[in-house]
Amino acid sequence: MFCRSFLLLGTLLLSSVALAAPSKQPHIEVELVAAAQGYVPGEPLGLGIRYKTDPHWHIYWSNPGDSGEPVRIDWKAPQGTTFGPIQWPQPRRIAAGALTNYGYEGETLLASEMQADAGTRGPMAIQATTKWLICNEGCIPGEATLSLSLPQAKSVKPSKWAKLFDKSAKQVPTPWESQSLRVTIEERKVRIDFNSEIPPTDFFPTAEGIFPNTPTPTIQSSGNSHRIILNLKPNASTPKKLEGVMSLADGSAKTVSHSVSAPRSETSMLSMLLFALLGGFLLNLMPCVFPVLSIKVLGFFEQSRADKTHATAHSISYLFGILVSFWLLVAGLLIVRAGGTHIGWGFQLQSPIFLAVLSFIFVAVGMNLLGAFEFGGNFMGIGHGLSQKSGVAGSFFTGVLATLVATPCTAPFMGVAIGFALSQPGWVTFLVFTAIGVGMASPYVLLAAFPKLIAYLPKPGAWMETFRQFLAFPIFLTVLWILSVIGEQTDPHRLFVLRISLLVFAMGLWAYGKTGWRKWQAVFSIVFVLAGLGVGLRDLKPAPKVQITEGEWQTFSEERLTELRAANVPIFIDFTASWCITCQVNKQAVLDTQPILDKFKEKGVALLLADWTNQDEAISKRLESFGRNGVPLYVFYSGKEGAEPVLLPQILTKETVLQALSSI
Repeated sequence: MFCRSFLLLGTLLLSSVALAAPSKQPHIEVELVAAAQGYVPGEPLGLGIRYKTDPHWHIYWSNPGDSGEPVRIDWKAPQGTTFGPIQWPQPRRIAAGALTNYGYEGETLLASEMQADAGTRGPMAIQATTKWLICNEGCIPGEATLSLSLPQAKSVKPSKWAKLFDKSAKQVPTPWESQSLRVTIEERKVRIDFNSEIPPTDFFPTAEGIFPNTPTPTIQSSGNSHRIILNLKPNASTPKKLEGVMSLADGSAKTVSHSVSAPRSETSMLSMLLFALLGGFLLNLMPCVFPVLSIKVLGFFEQSRADKTHATAHSISYLFGILVSFWLLVAGLLIVRAGGTHIGWGFQLQSPIFLAVLSFIFVAVGMNLLGAFEFGGNFMGIGHGLSQKSGVAGSFFTGVLATLVATPCTAPFMGVAIGFALSQPGWVTFLVFTAIGVGMASPYVLLAAFPKLIAYLPKPGAWMETFRQFLAFPIFLTVLWILSVIGEQTDPHRLFVLRISLLVFAMGLWAYGKTGWRKWQAVFSIVFVLAGLGVGLRDLKPAPKVQITEGEWQTFSEERLTELRAANVPIFIDFTASWCITCQVNKQAVLDTQPILDKFKEKGVALLLADWTNQDEAISKRLESFGRNGVPLYVFYSGKEGAEPVLLPQILTKETVLQALSSI
């Protein structure tokens, strides 16, 4: 009887040696568990740590998402014992305010495969140190060192945790073995194409910082053909390999590890440079460049009586004025973007102070063209001086001015080139923008290279002074346009003060033209000029953003876009800005015409206005998701399941819009 009791007690002890007391910590319980009651030397055995969180608290996956820290496990065992990697179950998305995290709630087992050396004998002591971060509205870091002693056995018998190991194993993704899977990238979008009877429901990238965690990936399915679209982060480099976990509709998951097909070959780079050259050339035909273009035309008339050397110097100086301006703009843009701010082409025009400075410059240009004053005798300062030295400097300044006023415009072909440039390494960005600058200056460089063409221009004469004065009025029209843009960015009082300041500034220039540098008169002129500048630029701040409440258009927001897309409503998004002249032309000529508005209403299209006049982070991110970094941009969603958005041309026509609407 005594022997039976002793044997029964020994059996109970043997079966319990694989058990270890759980560690209870704030909002979580952790426990080191084994899939079997003992180990067999030389054979694999499942070990793991069971994490059980309080309701609404969570721990993190290997890629925690926007915030958090992944769970970590360090194993210790007798020499010769090996441990495999953590077998992560597929995670779930966990919203934390504006952030999205990847992790686990409730009971989770993070298992590893252990294998003892074939020569191991007797009980085995195993120790695991685990660290975690558990979060709800706040976060608490935790750490525990857990121990477990496993007896040696001849055969494996399941433990009480065997079912948990089996359940967890079903949640661990298995490798994707189908040959149909293909991963490509185009315009900052990574596409996963594959065939499967079971459609995908989500994708979790393994690496951090490459893809935004919000919104969820776009999933398109047609029969057994499926596509997952992932947008790259603005500052992320193009991955050579895509790795992650794909969740499927039946609850299973697959690991994806596939090389990304390079979308841009040398031919593609060449095509982008050609687009940039052509876009820069066409920029001369855009309405925002017309005022400065008129000054350049006047310069041609002046050059028609100069020798070839003089004309060449003017053209090269003008080219360098454009290139230096482009380089400075791109350098500033890249520096600000490196700091995490989402900005794009024309970003400086989102500042009312910059626009105010530009308005003062144009007032000075207009007053000079009217003959109200001259910059020091012979120097005419705007690219057409009578002396070679001053004229060349003026040509450089004209190039700078042309670049500044060109930034509100995006010519055809430029949008694709700029979007590509700002998604590439810095040297590529500078190369593409240099091509845009060369394209913009090309008509005038060609005229200098072939001086016989200048001979066809009218001969200089007395009529040129009248023509010169006439050109002041397009310049003043530009000032009125700039003031209208500032009116959208600031309040009426500050705009009124700026208008008075411009008038005082103009009076100071006029007084200077009348008196020159004579002592007291010069002081009077300078006081007026400085007073205009000082008062006009003082306390010029952006006004709070106003929500659109009238008409057919709604204010763009990611939440509204998601809501409309979920309801399969057709959507038309107008990415625009008050300082974008092309945008305003498209608005007046196409979008706000009654036939187009009637057709929008007839088709049940929701109209979203994404106003980029002032800096708006959400709009900047959405622009970049379409591979664009400037306005205008027009995007149409047909509302059909799985249909991709359509990007319309930057120069709109009624026929283009109606053709897009015909797909509904």
